[in-house]
Amino acid sequence: MPTETLPPDHDERMERARRCLEGLSLGDAFGERFSGHKDVVQGQIARRELPGAPWQWTDDTAMAAALVEVLAEH
Repeated sequence: MPTETLPPDHDERMERARRCLEGLSLGDAFGERFSGHKDVVQGQIARRELPGAPWQWTDDTAMAAALVEVLAEH
């Protein structure tokens, strides 16, 4: 099995990927709080109500986390 060599700037790249993942997961969890019946969601938005906790992330974030994990290894 061939040995892979990571690029010299791998740590810097991974730090950028992790920061992107943090932003994606926050946006994903925030947006998920607005999934629901149209009339309810539109009312929340019109009143500028901040969604209550907990903010759960979705499978979109799970997939992105898996990709970052693979990038870290390869």
